[in-house]
Amino acid sequence: EIFDALGDQVGGLIGIDGVGTALQLFGLELPPEEVADLVTAIAPTLRKLRFEEFVHTILTQPTPGTSSEEEIAAIYDLFSQQGVVTATSVQAAMEALSQPVPPQRT
Repeated sequence: EIFDALGDQVGGLIGIDGVGTALQLFGLELPPEEVADLVTAIAPTLRKLRFEEFVHTILTQPTPGTSSEEEIAAIYDLFSQQGVVTATSVQAAMEALSQPVPPQRT
């Protein structure tokens, strides 16, 4: 559910554009070629990431001027409500970032 909030997923995967957008939301501006290289290095055939690969990618990309611990805490705080990350908390965070997510279909 959380992964769905990023919008570029197909079959449980997120593509290069979605990864680039997410990195920008976390304050890391990479040229599109570098994002493509990053994704291709992890998934050379698909050029799309599974959720676990995506999370690892986001958490291992340093933001200039912050420590990894500070960065992880800030990301977690952004996407959690009362210490838990849920689809609702991700939707709220994305809306706060001016990137609203359409409601889930049931």
